[in-house]
Amino acid sequence: MRKFWLVIPLVLVAVVWLYGCDESPVAPDSAVAATQQGEAAFAKKPPEPVPPTTGLVGVVMVINNTLDRTSPGNLQGEAFCPAGKVPIAGGVGSNGGSGNMIWQNTPVSSGSQKGWAGGMYLPNSWGGSIKIWAVCADGVWEDPALIVTP
Repeated sequence: MRKFWLVIPLVLVAVVWLYGCDESPVAPDSAVAATQQGEAAFAKKPPEPVPPTTGLVGVVMVINNTLDRTSPGNLQGEAFCPAGKVPIAGGVGSNGGSGNMIWQNTPVSSGSQKGWAGGMYLPNSWGGSIKIWAVCADGVWEDPALIVTP
């Protein structure tokens, strides 16, 4: 008789387990409706706003015409940015030769025009040529004379 009492709880556990496990669970109607409403609300949600643009905007490179000399000496020129743009970098270069010396390579402002100025000494007997370029971007001009360097 004792064995019988031990088997009954095991049989009850097995029955509850077999009938309690549902192979295809179904959510209550209220849960299904809530899920559908959430999906509909998500589909109608406006797109997230785009964060403000950071970094450089409207970058262009301006290269001036070639400046030539047929004898040793200095050449100097400017490359100005289009209206509404300011220089963020620039430079001066030559067509070669030894002993060339850059004596000006800086941002420049002339009236409402902003750009880059370059100057170079060309010691060669035949002279040479230089080009000045400015890399410009949309922005606000800061007077280079007001920028403090450590």
